[in-house]
Amino acid sequence: MNLTGIREPEEIVCRHFGESFFAARYISKCLKTMLDYGSGAGFPGLPVQIIRPEIAVTLAESNGKKATFLREMTRIFSLDTVVHEGRVENLEVSARFDVVALRAVERMAKALPKAAGRVELGGILLVMTTMKNINELSSAVRGFSWREPVIIPESEARVILVGQRTR
Repeated sequence: MNLTGIREPEEIVCRHFGESFFAARYISKCLKTMLDYGSGAGFPGLPVQIIRPEIAVTLAESNGKKATFLREMTRIFSLDTVVHEGRVENLEVSARFDVVALRAVERMAKALPKAAGRVELGGILLVMTTMKNINELSSAVRGFSWREPVIIPESEARVILVGQRTR
């Protein structure tokens, strides 16, 4: 099964792990729960869990084969990570998180309002996207205060967009 489109080992390390570790810098020490929305191959959730084990990470993935892969990775690396096999909409209605992260999610603008609904008051949406999408995405949800986008190192177009839930 193809988990990502990237095949070169160096690029996998830089793009997937490096970008995920960089994104973790924008998760405040006071934030303790995280939902990786549409986790795919586990980015950014698994790397965040590795370097920030105090965060209770939930990986949400609707593709059964990818969810099986994620469960195997959490077992192999003895991570205390929850894998939710299914759509985020199927999580308990009351399930809220301090951080909801999205990266490489199909139809990002459509997914963003659903993700925003899972963010606790004072929590953050952490969106890994491209410069061309930031205006569309930041206007897709209300009740968030958006920081200036941060360009991901070694990238010309990829950015991290962080919005804090204010209401």
